[in-house]
Amino acid sequence: MSLEISTLYERRRFQRALSAEPVFASAMVRLPEPDPADIELIEACRQIVALQDQAAAIRAADETWEDGQPIEPLIDVIIGKKERLLQQIERLGDPKTFEGARALAAAAMSLAPQKRDKPFARDDFEWLLLCVAEFFTRGAGRAT
Repeated sequence: MSLEISTLYERRRFQRALSAEPVFASAMVRLPEPDPADIELIEACRQIVALQDQAAAIRAADETWEDGQPIEPLIDVIIGKKERLLQQIERLGDPKTFEGARALAAAAMSLAPQKRDKPFARDDFEWLLLCVAEFFTRGAGRAT
């Protein structure tokens, strides 16, 4: 999966962004191996986590750039892809396997609001959901 980057300047900027070392969503979560019943769902979730990593790299690199060029066009491409993936996940419906549920939890964790490089909850409901998502993404959850 690559972003369509039109100018040499944007390509160089994107390459610098990807070489940055921010905390990536994929470092916080472990994604399961695909199961045939949920393979499309799991792949869409993997792509969301990867897009979140790309956005984090671009934002981290932007803090070190001195030219002041906006990063919005790059982020807009990522947001558009993420929105299409979320629509695909909605069309696919609920997970049918434990692996699908774990992939969905990993995608949710990558989209969670961040504070000091950690997901945080704004209320009790989000806190409880984050607890469940963290449980599944750490691999602690087991299918029964």
